[in-house]
Amino acid sequence: KQPAPVAPHARFARSTHGYPPCAMTADPSTSSTPASPPAPSTSTSTPGPLPLSVAIVCKNSAATIERTLASVRPLAKQIVALDSGSTDNTLSVLAAFGAQIHHIAWMGHVKTKQAALEACGEPWILCLDSDESVEPALADDLRAVITADGHLRAGAASAGGAGGAGGRGGRGGRVDGWEVNRKVWYAGRFLEHTWQPEWRLRLVRNGAAHWQGIDPHDKLTLRTPGPTGRLRGDLRHDSIGRIDDFLARQVRYGRISADGL
Repeated sequence: KQPAPVAPHARFARSTHGYPPCAMTADPSTSSTPASPPAPSTSTSTPGPLPLSVAIVCKNSAATIERTLASVRPLAKQIVALDSGSTDNTLSVLAAFGAQIHHIAWMGHVKTKQAALEACGEPWILCLDSDESVEPALADDLRAVITADGHLRAGAASAGGAGGAGGRGGRGGRVDGWEVNRKVWYAGRFLEHTWQPEWRLRLVRNGAAHWQGIDPHDKLTLRTPGPTGRLRGDLRHDSIGRIDDFLARQVRYGRISADGL
């Protein structure tokens, strides 16, 4: 059973996209020349949001979260953000992007991310850290996969069968999860040969997955083992601002991991 959408802390009107203008033709009754067929419209409408929630946990993430939100706003009907006490500009950035903000005490990586997952109400959920953003090629494949799933489910329902095939999952049948390749961005470019490839399950069907692991090494896994797919494109990871901060964070994470053993 899918959880019901959580009421937002603050809701903002989404921008709407106008319809392409109608092509005009001459009225034959008032023209001495035959009417020409309508010319093809040169305008392109922007695809609408998908049945997708984006789940984010954050605290003092103003340096990176705007890129995160900008990369998913055209894709998602719902952005859920669990904030654990930001004192910088994070909350105002979230509000500007129409995120549903929930203020929550930090419970550790695994439990806090699980709470964000459970607050999502759309059929598909994309789980992101506040320093991760979706590159254009990945956005295109996310749209293709979720759109294809909707078509397959509709077709199966009309035929009286089970819905939700994955196509590229590799073994046929229903696919409840998709992995993405996370790639670190540093000094103005991707690190192509460090931590590569780094496949992580991030796109899941609502109710099909949960967060596990030992803090801070969280891992999203399917509740019932089954086929997963791999999305094309990259998930940008802005995890290294300054080298000294990055190294200090590794030491801090090591201590958290040791305390959890």
